Amino acid sequence: MARPCPGPLQPAMLLGSPSFANAIAWSDDNLIAVASGHLVTILRPDFPFGPRGVVKVSPSEPLNIGFVERKDLLTGCLLPTALYRDDKPVVRSISWSPLGMAANSGCLIAVCTSEGHVKIYRPPFCDYCAEWMEVVDITKRLYDYFQCTEFRGTGIASLDVSDVPNIRLCLQKNASDQMDSMYEHNEKLLKKKPQNHLLPLISADQYASRSAMLCSLVVSWSPLLRLASEFYPVCDSVSLLAVGGKSGKISLWRFHPPDCYTIEDREVPTTVKFVGLLQAHSSWVTTISWLFFAFDPSNPQILLASGSSDGR
Repeated sequence: MARPCPGPLQPAMLLGSPSFANAIAWSDDNLIAVASGHLVTILRPDFPFGPRGVVKVSPSEPLNIGFVERKDLLTGCLLPTALYRDDKPVVRSISWSPLGMAANSGCLIAVCTSEGHVKIYRPPFCDYCAEWMEVVDITKRLYDYFQCTEFRGTGIASLDVSDVPNIRLCLQKNASDQMDSMYEHNEKLLKKKPQNHLLPLISADQYASRSAMLCSLVVSWSPLLRLASEFYPVCDSVSLLAVGGKSGKISLWRFHPPDCYTIEDREVPTTVKFVGLLQAHSSWVTTISWLFFAFDPSNPQILLASGSSDGR
């Protein structure tokens, strides 16, 4: 039997023009996401004119990072913030998770906006709508972490690129336990903090530094990893999300697949934990890529490559 000839290329109409690099991403479950303006259009490649999913990006509430003197608003480091007038954020970067991370066994999608906010969305498998559902606000979680560390960006989860040439699959149990206890302690502190707690008066340099820490530029999801060590004899599947920002830091987030899959329960939680901060560059992180390196089957590794605005 002769093989059928491939059909002609079919254009897909969009509501906006892609304006950033890598605006098109193909998922493991055969969906195409296209970032154009304030929307991410999700379509099937075999039926581009059929039903579509969308992720709508809207302005986010500003994060309270401190106050500065009025005279400091004209300082060089604060001029970009003082002159910023864009009230319609657009999608800057998108990345698909590996297959099986969503509650319906599909893929999650990470979306980074021009405001520097990162959120995770799942398919609307039981919501009877086209718009994908938000499940995790990465920027809000990073903000909570910096609040608890007073924006020092230091702690047991902080990493140094000179000490960690590559990110190994084997995670230390004691570090994971310490992170869990730190989160419990930080949540108690946040609950005790009064609602009318006055923010501190900080310098212009401090404000610019804090803004850069919370302003993300690029997201990238790692392949699915299976972890097993002397502390974790049973293999556990995880995926790491890397988020690069203006501060030159890369924050790492560990996502676990659901315990069971369903197409009926929309309240299945997404398990995510903050792994740490990697000071990869001294300028803006503009690109990130992962590689699963299994040259030695007894010691597989996951490698992370990144580039910055200064060409390094």
